[in-house]
Amino acid sequence: MKPIKTIGLISGLLISMISFAQGESSWQLNEQLSSISFQSVKNGQVVENHQLSLVNGTISEQGEATVDIALGSINSGIEIRDERMQEHLFEVTKFPIATVKNKVKLDDIPLNTPVILDAEMQLSLHGVTKAIQVKLAVTRTEKSIQISTQNPYLLNANDFGLGAGVDKLQEIAKLNIIAKTVPVHFTTVFEKLMK
Repeated sequence: MKPIKTIGLISGLLISMISFAQGESSWQLNEQLSSISFQSVKNGQVVENHQLSLVNGTISEQGEATVDIALGSINSGIEIRDERMQEHLFEVTKFPIATVKNKVKLDDIPLNTPVILDAEMQLSLHGVTKAIQVKLAVTRTEKSIQISTQNPYLLNANDFGLGAGVDKLQEIAKLNIIAKTVPVHFTTVFEKLMK
């Protein structure tokens, strides 16, 4: 049987996003330039990478940012493991999307000068919504905003009701342990929509 990994992440995220507003403009996520990933650890030493797709990201004129994460898009490089994560961990038939929301004034971010921010975002994952603290690197220009994790966000599967799913993956793969805390990294790029 192919080893399976933990995940516990995301869905989010993770992640996800910080919100900005500027005048009468709004912003749209560029899905091709945006990414979210996490690492899982099995048997205390084997580290594996996983990716998810960010979709439907926007920042409104009021500065409310929303980004959706398609949990069915999980890609660990092993198809059967992806299917097991979809079924037993994320339960995508019930919870297909994870959502991150936040709000911040764009006027607080200088043009063409990267800044580091401590942000509180709302992560909705697997039927649970919690505030999460994330350190972000943010760069904005007249036409785009890039938001990335400065440090990985450490997501605990138990915080979002994913612990039993991790246990099930561990049982199926006959592993000694799958870590229930995973580091989540994301980069998001928003492009300005003109009216």
